[in-house]
Amino acid sequence: MPVNKNVQAAVQDALLEAAIDEAMMEEEDGGPSFLEKIVGEEASTQAFVEDAKNAAVVTVYNQHDGTPSRVLVAMLKATLKKRFPRMPQIPEKFWGKQVFRLSQPKGLPTPVKVPCMLHADSPRRPEIEAAGLASVFCTKFLASEMDADLHARRKHPAEFRSITERTRLMRETEDRDLRRQEVEAMKALAAASKKE
Repeated sequence: MPVNKNVQAAVQDALLEAAIDEAMMEEEDGGPSFLEKIVGEEASTQAFVEDAKNAAVVTVYNQHDGTPSRVLVAMLKATLKKRFPRMPQIPEKFWGKQVFRLSQPKGLPTPVKVPCMLHADSPRRPEIEAAGLASVFCTKFLASEMDADLHARRKHPAEFRSITERTRLMRETEDRDLRRQEVEAMKALAAASKKE
């Protein structure tokens, strides 16, 4: 008889909770720390840090794309219980599976890192400096060009408007010059045809 998926998920959740509780009890009894047990001794110093409010934080990774997220240890159980829903934008092989894991998934393509347009390494930096924004910098790297534009629009609205307006004016000037050259070329052709 096949096992009901809800029952199977409940059993997995209970096992996860029990394993986390057991690891935390062993730590209280002088055993290896909770984090050392789940991510390894050397990785625990990298994955586990104290944030500004002295709350313990652990890094978890999305199984689908490898995106890291920082989660409070108090929320680790709930985070590790999350499952992928059945949605068209999520590949079927992930449906119903755990969303986050404690180690970086293997075999994923290296994510592209696009600098914010105000970053020192941005390919648009000469354009930024020509717009008079040479002293404005941002250190963010984003996942795509679209994310970089959205970031600039939200986090640097004045600079974004200034640059887009300057770009628009430069394009209009180029278009006007091109039309002027086309008109002059047509006039020269018309004059040449009249002489013949």
